[in-house]
Amino acid sequence: MKKKLFALALATTAVLTFAACGSKDNTGSSSASGSGSAVTESSSSAAQDSDSMSLADWLTTDDAKAAEDSTNSALASTGMSVKLNADGNWFVYEYYLPDGTDYSSLTADALDAAFGPVIEENESQMKDLFSSFESEYSIKLDGVRFKFLTSDGSEIYSGDVANE
Repeated sequence: MKKKLFALALATTAVLTFAACGSKDNTGSSSASGSGSAVTESSSSAAQDSDSMSLADWLTTDDAKAAEDSTNSALASTGMSVKLNADGNWFVYEYYLPDGTDYSSLTADALDAAFGPVIEENESQMKDLFSSFESEYSIKLDGVRFKFLTSDGSEIYSGDVANE
């Protein structure tokens, strides 16, 4: 069980790295390469009207849909999926873990040992995400929250990276 959880945590590290590298490509389209983020790569008309855009508004844009689709494509081989969400000005990644595993037997310490380092290793890339949202969409994020949920939506772990 712990080995499976560790493997999921490693897969999540790769995807967080992918999802948090805020940069733009020259074509204005999203890319599934690890060098940029679908969250901030594409340049849409929504970005041009960003003076009054909230994070909740952004989540309804084509950019948000492209980000979610690209992240889910990157996660496909792991059995995980992600849903992008907002909690006020907190950008929320909701990671749904694969079916068939009972996480209820894991202690809080075991979950923290598996998922805590994943979030910590990606804190510096979250700064890029914060900067990108502010420059591209005029949205000042309070932070990023990572939620790890079972396939039925039960939360098993959550961690925050504040925008300081």
